[in-house]
Amino acid sequence: MVLDRQQEALLRALGEMRLAGLRAGSPVSTADLGVYVHGPVGRGKSWVTSTWFEAVPEVSKIRLHFHDFLEQVNREVFTQRQLGGAGDGLMRRTIAAMLGGAQLLYFDEFHVHDPGDGRLVSSLLEYATEHGIHLVVTSNYAPGDLMGSPAWRPQFDAARARIEAHLQIVSLTAGIDYRSQSPVVRAGFARGSWSERSSSVESAVSADTAVDRLTVHGRDFEVLSATSDHLTATFGQLCEAPISTVEYLDWSRRYPVWTLCRVPHPREISLQAQQRLLNLIDILSDAGTVLHMEANIDREAFIAALHDAPDVARLASRLQLLRD
Repeated sequence: MVLDRQQEALLRALGEMRLAGLRAGSPVSTADLGVYVHGPVGRGKSWVTSTWFEAVPEVSKIRLHFHDFLEQVNREVFTQRQLGGAGDGLMRRTIAAMLGGAQLLYFDEFHVHDPGDGRLVSSLLEYATEHGIHLVVTSNYAPGDLMGSPAWRPQFDAARARIEAHLQIVSLTAGIDYRSQSPVVRAGFARGSWSERSSSVESAVSADTAVDRLTVHGRDFEVLSATSDHLTATFGQLCEAPISTVEYLDWSRRYPVWTLCRVPHPREISLQAQQRLLNLIDILSDAGTVLHMEANIDREAFIAALHDAPDVARLASRLQLLRD
């Protein structure tokens, strides 16, 4: 693949990161710790940065996706409470345990909309910058647009200042959404499909009655079918039910192929269900899970009818990877 000019500029910025000092064990200046790249969906931010990250040798490195980060924080908080109780140092101990001796942290799909997530992300940024950990961050949001709500925005000011003080800001704004183009090689999530089925047409699994139950942390969830490598469920079971990203992450590690059937028209989908669908697609895309979606509407019409909500452009972009 040929890089466009903005992607080339991003690659140069990554190449200028002072990783030689890390390999030699030399002290790291906290004034220039890495790169924060932002821009619209489908511009190749994750593709360029992940390719670079995988190629970096001889460095202790960690990759975090936004939803995976939140899950790890919650799990490690529980562990730290068991080991040392609560208290003012709980979050610092949690982040230290998560990062260990990492010298390079790659954080993909960085976004902050509510104060709870903002506090967790702020703790991560504080620890990383104070300990000279190199950072590569991808986001659909410029630093100034993070935590956009006027009511909550001031709560993220310190974290925003850290980003602007310690990271080189690179913008990939111009150009097309590459996900809208048919990929030369289909791999991972892009191996999935979108099928239009009328409500009168039987799905691959004919009954609405759940035939399997999945258990996560003591909670039971109904699905149509769960084999050793394939999970099949209705939209109602996965997106209308009160399911969190914890369950989606767990199942993405257990089932490499999913079928999501009986997907309704967006006008019949609540904002909460659409947000769950967005979270699900984020997680399955990051995991490289093959997803087959069956809806009573074609893909382009479905995308056009989605509710206007935060990050909906990312959902629309990723759905374009599913072949008709």
